[in-house]
Amino acid sequence: MDHSDLHSEQNRPAVPAISLQELVLLKRMLLFTQEDEKLLHIAAPVLKSSHRVILQRWYDYIRSDGYLSSFFDVSSEAAFRNSHFSAWLQQLCNRPGSQNWQEVERQTDENSIALHSLQPELLRYLTIMGYPVIRFGTEAIAISSLEPALVGKIGAAWFKAVTLSLALWAYPSAPTP
Repeated sequence: MDHSDLHSEQNRPAVPAISLQELVLLKRMLLFTQEDEKLLHIAAPVLKSSHRVILQRWYDYIRSDGYLSSFFDVSSEAAFRNSHFSAWLQQLCNRPGSQNWQEVERQTDENSIALHSLQPELLRYLTIMGYPVIRFGTEAIAISSLEPALVGKIGAAWFKAVTLSLALWAYPSAPTP
């Protein structure tokens, strides 16, 4: 069974057709808060410096499992390291300055907008990408020099950030012109 579509550059997840209000609702559903954003900014240097280790452990995790490895071209570690998965992980780890969501959040009425149903691919994404990235990122956070009282909170924020990112990958895509 060939599942190389997950690894193909031309088949990378499309840009989701999501409004700011829908994004706010999705974040609320994941209990993703401004505090999580602050914690992820604190952890950004640790996650950024651990990017290669997380990617290497993710590659090893996938390669060691016959089922998971069927979704990727794992014949070349260099190809995996240079894939769009590496770019995605770097974006998660770098935490560039984010937009201030407070005004959008204040204006968003939970009853006025219905979220689209998420595609079944979300489960596949969570299994193949979410679990190992969350696990290895959380381990990097745990062994860092971050204040021990923050480690658990930052790990929870990392879980939410990765899950939100994967939910956006599974969210219905904008139509291509």
